[in-house]
Amino acid sequence: MLLSILLTAPTPPVTSEQIFLAYMLGAIGVLLSMGASAAAIWGQFKRSPPLSEFVLTLKTELVENFATKSELDNLRRVQAEDIRHLSKQIEDSGNQRRDDIRSIHEKMEGLKSTLSKDLQDIQRAVGRIEGSLTK
Repeated sequence: MLLSILLTAPTPPVTSEQIFLAYMLGAIGVLLSMGASAAAIWGQFKRSPPLSEFVLTLKTELVENFATKSELDNLRRVQAEDIRHLSKQIEDSGNQRRDDIRSIHEKMEGLKSTLSKDLQDIQRAVGRIEGSLTK
């Protein structure tokens, strides 16, 4: 009943200015919703972390993980010194072993000649004994 009264009640005439304002309010609402949607999309696709911060962390990681040219040169110099030192040690130990082998060989030759001389002396003595027995 109240509804029928409201629907049948005379309404004031709508002016073109009111229609224009309604369209403007609708257009402003559409523009605001489009702006909010664009902001949401931008926030979702925005680079996180920012590119400048990413590049800074990348540079820091590179500096931490890779040596500089001076560090590499220093490392090469130290390694060359170590290699020279090890080569000298190997050469010295080789010379020492060679000298040890030479001295052992000389001692063996001395023992061999002494043993050979002693065996010849024994054979002579045996020959004299045999000669004296057969006479």
